[in-house]
Amino acid sequence: MSSDSDTDGSSKADSAVRSFYNQYIERKPLYEKVLVAVKKKCRHTLAENEISHFIESRVKDHQSLWKKLDQRKVDARYSSVKNIENDIVDICGVRIIFHYMTDQHKIKALLESIFHIQDVKFHSGGREHSQNSPDDKWGYQLRLPDYIGTHYRCFVKSEIFSEHFEGFSVAGVIAGTMIEVQVRSIMDDIWARYAHCIYKSEGPSHERQQSMLSDLRLGLEGVRNVTIKMQKFALLEEERRNRKFETNEEVGRCFRELIEADYQLKFIDHTGASSEALKSLLESIGKNTPVSLHELIKRYDFSDGPGSEYEEVKGLYRPMEFNIVLYLIDRVLLCHNSQDETILETEAVPAKRKMEIIMSTILWMSKLLQSPWSWIMKLASTPSQESPREGLFWLSLARQRGILTKGRHLNDDDKAILDDLWNLFKNYDERPIKLAFAMSSRGMIRDVVRERQEVNRAIEELLEAPNFRP
Repeated sequence: MSSDSDTDGSSKADSAVRSFYNQYIERKPLYEKVLVAVKKKCRHTLAENEISHFIESRVKDHQSLWKKLDQRKVDARYSSVKNIENDIVDICGVRIIFHYMTDQHKIKALLESIFHIQDVKFHSGGREHSQNSPDDKWGYQLRLPDYIGTHYRCFVKSEIFSEHFEGFSVAGVIAGTMIEVQVRSIMDDIWARYAHCIYKSEGPSHERQQSMLSDLRLGLEGVRNVTIKMQKFALLEEERRNRKFETNEEVGRCFRELIEADYQLKFIDHTGASSEALKSLLESIGKNTPVSLHELIKRYDFSDGPGSEYEEVKGLYRPMEFNIVLYLIDRVLLCHNSQDETILETEAVPAKRKMEIIMSTILWMSKLLQSPWSWIMKLASTPSQESPREGLFWLSLARQRGILTKGRHLNDDDKAILDDLWNLFKNYDERPIKLAFAMSSRGMIRDVVRERQEVNRAIEELLEAPNFRP
């Protein structure tokens, strides 16, 4: 009875194996087309996410498959084609070898976006042999001790691959084809390729080869540890370069290091005003990080030889003292080719905003410019019919504080005075006043309520100019 049962089981297994093998031969061209599409999609997805990698694919060789079927048909108790499909799941395989250890965790999420992942197996080395029972449905029977890699068993997402499989008349077969995706680092790939040849070998040299393989693993582990340290350091450095500046001092220090490295120029900010202005500029244009500051510096030429752009711009500020921060701000805000130039508001500007911008303009000139009488005399030299004296005096009155803090409305006379003063600053076409107004009107506005005393002091200095005295 037992003999008849065994014979019957063997017959069923043989029949199932032949049917499965014939199906495989028939479908092999289809499998190859599927893998071409899968490989292409994987490569595109990884490249799109800037993951440096190498990718290869293969459909299992027919001789290798037949040998595997013959070896496993009895123990696996094959009774149908479906039974075999559940057991041998590496007919179609893709291998992804990544170059940077920091990318290994990103890959899983990317694979999940294009595959229906059915199972994941982590091989973590440590001389672990097969961790799964012989009847494991997924067939994880790894015989390579020390192997490190992650194996995904998955089906393609039809909606993701629809364009690749257009015209295929067997969409159901494709969707039901198990794909094995092996993911491992370049170090582990080196080891696995040597190990794959050695673990099948026999003879007197086998033990020696195994010993060398262990040495290779130790060496590669050293390489792995060093690369992880290097990549962690690179990530920390990148994080530092992309972290926002928190203080004016940080900006000044970074600018000093960059400008010295790129142009061998010395930057000394005795008062801190240049660093403050630079930080305000970077915040206003959304570039308040070391890497963005460096990109900004590289955009302009800071060389100061005869005929240079720097010397040309410097001439627009004479007889004032000039520095490289002023040059950078001038290029960003007033250069016609500047990518960061913004268009001044064309719609009506509220009175409160006009006052804040004008006061901020005066404050920037007072703080940033090292030769105060130069800009004071420029402003004081305005033709008498356009003189800002009345407007500046009006701006200094204590009652105007209510406009800034309490939203007090202006009467018609006040509006006329403020509008005249606004138009004078807005239309002023000479440095440094043009620059200071551009700074304030394009996002670099100062807290004029908190700095009201300094505003009044600067206005008083202006009104003391000979041309302004009554």
